[in-house]
Amino acid sequence: MKNQIYILFILIITIITTGCDNSALKKADEYVPNEVPVITSFTSNVTDRTMLIPAMQITLTVEAHDPEQKPLEYIFTSDTGAFQTQVDSETGSTTTYVVSETLTGGEEVKVTLTVKDEKGAKVTQTLDLGTGKTGPAIASTTPPNRTTLSATSTETLTISADSDGFYQVQLVNPDDPIGSDGSYMKKDSGTPFYFYSANEPVTINIGGPNVLGADINLNHEADNAGNTIRVVFADFLWQETKADFTFTVDETGPSLVNTQPSDKMFLKATEGIIMQFDEPVRNPTCSVDGSSVPCSVNETDSTVTITPDGEWPSHLSNTFPFEITVDDAVGNTSNTVELNYYVFKNIIKVTSADGIASAFNTINEAGLYPAAVLFAEGIYNSNNRLINMVDNVSVFGGFNSTFEQRDIESYKTILENTKQTLGFCSSENDSLEAVLIENITTDLKLEGFYIKTTGSNATDCCVPLKLVNNSGTPIIQNNIIIGGESKVDTFGVWASSSNIKFQNNLVTGGKGSSSNAIFISSNSTTINSYIRNNTLYAGNGSSASSTIFLFAANNTSTFLNASIDNNIIICDTGNNKIGISYGQTDGTTTINSLRNNAFLGITSGQYLMIESFGGYANTYNKPNELNDLSFADNNVSYNSSDYFNYFINFTPGEYNLNDSNWRISNSAFGSTVDSLRTGGLTGTTDWGFSTDITGKDRTVGWSIGAYEYLLISYPK
Repeated sequence: MKNQIYILFILIITIITTGCDNSALKKADEYVPNEVPVITSFTSNVTDRTMLIPAMQITLTVEAHDPEQKPLEYIFTSDTGAFQTQVDSETGSTTTYVVSETLTGGEEVKVTLTVKDEKGAKVTQTLDLGTGKTGPAIASTTPPNRTTLSATSTETLTISADSDGFYQVQLVNPDDPIGSDGSYMKKDSGTPFYFYSANEPVTINIGGPNVLGADINLNHEADNAGNTIRVVFADFLWQETKADFTFTVDETGPSLVNTQPSDKMFLKATEGIIMQFDEPVRNPTCSVDGSSVPCSVNETDSTVTITPDGEWPSHLSNTFPFEITVDDAVGNTSNTVELNYYVFKNIIKVTSADGIASAFNTINEAGLYPAAVLFAEGIYNSNNRLINMVDNVSVFGGFNSTFEQRDIESYKTILENTKQTLGFCSSENDSLEAVLIENITTDLKLEGFYIKTTGSNATDCCVPLKLVNNSGTPIIQNNIIIGGESKVDTFGVWASSSNIKFQNNLVTGGKGSSSNAIFISSNSTTINSYIRNNTLYAGNGSSASSTIFLFAANNTSTFLNASIDNNIIICDTGNNKIGISYGQTDGTTTINSLRNNAFLGITSGQYLMIESFGGYANTYNKPNELNDLSFADNNVSYNSSDYFNYFINFTPGEYNLNDSNWRISNSAFGSTVDSLRTGGLTGTTDWGFSTDITGKDRTVGWSIGAYEYLLISYPK
């Protein structure tokens, strides 16, 4: 009423002062206060405020009026949707609200209404429509036992959601974006989806890359494609939820880290073997010499232990084979672990010359045979014999000070007789040599030593290694034997009426009136000599130098049978050089096998091979040309068509056996180019060893000399 009185008063004053016209009325209206519009109601047709979904259409209805009865303007805004088909009337407005397609579960949906009159007076009101419908909730999950699989293993995942709908299993990179429609569910990719019921678990079989029939397969780890298993649940309104499970694929089996004792080392017959792997292992399979044996696993420290049922059988060579396979925790199987050992009932270790006799006494007292004496690196010298070998006891050098490693080049074990005046070599009972092997009836081994005599002022002959009257077969292997210096004869090895298996050795005959790398004679019995894969220097004899000297004497019942194969025979110093000298007086010397020997350094006028003791009745392959390749097959009992013996002229000194300088022109066969590598014997097949003097594996098809690829310079 007061406003009306105020307006009437203003109108009267205006008429009096300006006259009665429209402008006056308008002028009067400017002084009347404008009231804001009034919103009577602002509603929607939403019935469940928790069921809002993307792209949902909602009708909004507004009732409002202006106190001055003026037209009103209706403005709708929202951050979670857009508006369509707005219709205004005198009493209000109606519009269609479309919820955003990116609406997420639980997201609030609000619309703000602004009503404004023509003078700008306005009123605002916000309507809370509710929240976006959430996707199904994960109700239960039973995770897999392992998240690391092998290429062939499987795992099971069990999962459920709290509402009916569809589910899909995907293999994804977790960084992959969602689809263009904002959905995790791949509706058009060809990936199947399946119906599920609320709270009913679904089981998913997850397989490694090579598994057939799995619900989904992981990628090979090397593919770098991601191994996240994603399970997407969607209700019937395509509202989603997801669960990701990350897996890895391990396709590498366990690897052996360490063994006690180390491979190719020495094992007591009652001793077990412990193998440590780089991860926990299970399901061991163990065999020894081809027969299954029990073995146990300690998963805590990733070890496998093999213990003998009583005793392992004794073995003179490091080829007694153990084979082991294990699985890791996911089922990957290791490569077969192959271990090889020397096996003895008793093993004694020596670190000084003073301990040698004590070691043999200890073995004798224990009475456990066969036995082995191991020598640590060092120089064992004496003014007398160092080792007098006995039945069933083998000796081995080349160990480091802790006996944990063995390498005869790195850990030199030197046996040296330093006596200056020595007796005559044929005096079989004299204690003059560094090592004596006498009256042996069993097989035993001498391996891994440098054996020397250093009597440079000797007036009688020098011999580092002597063998006498052995009906057993001593195996002399992987040694470097250096003949001394004398005013008369020198030898590397001197054997009388003794069987001998001589292999993988480097020998020099020394320096004297005559020098011989190997001298073998038989005086009253039948002996067998195997000379294989050695590098033999005749030495420097002022009257004669022979690399191999074979002699059967005394009576018609004396037989010396020799096999000479795969040796490098070097006569590069001295006079009257002879590669092989053999013969007899009353006995018989027979070379049963003469195969794949390379003769080096023999010059015109010298002899590759000679039958002596009969006025040099037969000589073989006296070369007419220094670069010729020849045979040594005349009157020798072997099949000359199977194997060749080569004469090659080299300049004395350092010999490097590369492919080019082992190949020579084969003038005997026209233009054919031949190579020493084409006819070599393999040790494993032919006589039971497959490594050279240094322990390196020999090449199949080529195996000549003590060293697989190298002739070292003249040893000192």
